[in-house]
Amino acid sequence: MIIRKRVLILLILVLFLLSNIVFANDIKIGTVINKVLSTDIIAYINGNKIPSMNIDGYTAVVAEDLRNYGFDVIWNPIKRSLTISENITKNINPILVQNNENTVIGEKVADVLYTDIKTYLNGREVEAFNIGGYTAIFLKELETYGSVTWNEESREIRFISDKLGDNENEKNNDYFFKVDLISSDTIDIKNVDNTFTYNGEKVGFIDKQDNGYRCMISGNFLAERYGYNITVENGYYIFEKDGYSFKISDKNNEYQKYYNGWFWNEWELCQKPMVIDGEIFIYDCDLPGLFGLHKYWDPDDNSIRLIYNDYDVKEYGYFEIQGYKFIVKSYGQVQAVIKDRTLGFDDKYGNASGNSIEQIAYIQLEHPVNELDIALNYNGRILLLKKLTDIIPNIKTQTIEKERIVGPFSYVMINNPEAGYIEIENSDVYIDGEITSANGDSIVVEIEKYDDETKKFIKYDTQEINLKENHFEGYVHFNDHGIYRVIPIANINSMHGIDVNVKVFEFYVKY
Repeated sequence: MIIRKRVLILLILVLFLLSNIVFANDIKIGTVINKVLSTDIIAYINGNKIPSMNIDGYTAVVAEDLRNYGFDVIWNPIKRSLTISENITKNINPILVQNNENTVIGEKVADVLYTDIKTYLNGREVEAFNIGGYTAIFLKELETYGSVTWNEESREIRFISDKLGDNENEKNNDYFFKVDLISSDTIDIKNVDNTFTYNGEKVGFIDKQDNGYRCMISGNFLAERYGYNITVENGYYIFEKDGYSFKISDKNNEYQKYYNGWFWNEWELCQKPMVIDGEIFIYDCDLPGLFGLHKYWDPDDNSIRLIYNDYDVKEYGYFEIQGYKFIVKSYGQVQAVIKDRTLGFDDKYGNASGNSIEQIAYIQLEHPVNELDIALNYNGRILLLKKLTDIIPNIKTQTIEKERIVGPFSYVMINNPEAGYIEIENSDVYIDGEITSANGDSIVVEIEKYDDETKKFIKYDTQEINLKENHFEGYVHFNDHGIYRVIPIANINSMHGIDVNVKVFEFYVKY
């Protein structure tokens, strides 16, 4: 009798489990099976913020968002699978994470829907969720590619790739600055009857003029919001935070910027500020350049959105000198700006290029010994300023970019010389290369000779080499012993049918 009861109980359990399996397989795709909750936890992927959510008490991220953070996310519609794999070589384009002060922590923000899609990470199937047509995974699943750490005090969860760590160790010697976004603050300033308010507080107004109107926003409000100290000296309002400061006044539209008391530059505002009862109001178009923020205007209701980012800055101090070219690289979505203030000459600013995550700034050195200011600049706000002295050109480090684009249409390839600095015992140097969209049957070669007395290169001679069917070649001759700078110049087709002369490349010769 006891045995029969046990067999009967076992049979009932088997039937119950089978019924549950059948029931699970019968769930329709899109059926609500869970919920997504809002969270105050801040999630980071390799130092960059990523939008996150709370599912079952764990921090989750949208898989498709990982495409912006160094991952390939591949959808296979036939297999109905999503494959996530790390690709550290991809350009990083972080998604703006906005802080909403009205968010209620733990509040339902979306439904989790049933899906039959399989999600794989590093070849392993992971638990995934359908959130409004997107796939969400737990951030902890990324541990297969690195480390995931949780900080209870700051309420932050961070993923750091093992590969990124290796790369960063190698890159630390390559960058002058490295920056990480640590916070982003977004506020919407509403316009009601020509008065701007935030959370019911008056923070600005519309100043009507004969030629239009100005939107004036309280500098005192923004200073408090973004953590600036304000002092007033001789009619000037001085805003200061983390070493960066600027001075403005209602007497004129000029402003000056400083870092740790060092003067950086002086420019003009679009409009003079206004002071009312000791409170200074700033024209909204001048806010980005002063505070280094992003401003968006909503024409439908005349409201203003402001986004202010804070960054963690690391200085590694590495720079490179290629001949008379001084180069620094910065890592992060912030640009380095170089200024030459040597011997009291007018300020000269360098150039910059790069992508959203890696910037290259450079300047031509004008003097035998140079003094440079290097500022880490975010929308006009100075995050760090470094002063360098005794910067000396070095022609032996000159390089030649073998292939590049000059102008809008011309492609250049250099065959000879092979290096940017050469030493010769005879009096001739052979030049050979290709250039497209060039005019005429020759290329002009300008030659400058180094003068020991002035310590500068002075114009010495102009010669020509043959150009035929995009190929240029010929010998450049030197009559005297010395050090020379050689600059081949081509006439190329530019925009709108205009022809221009461009430097093809540059190299140095010691004869």
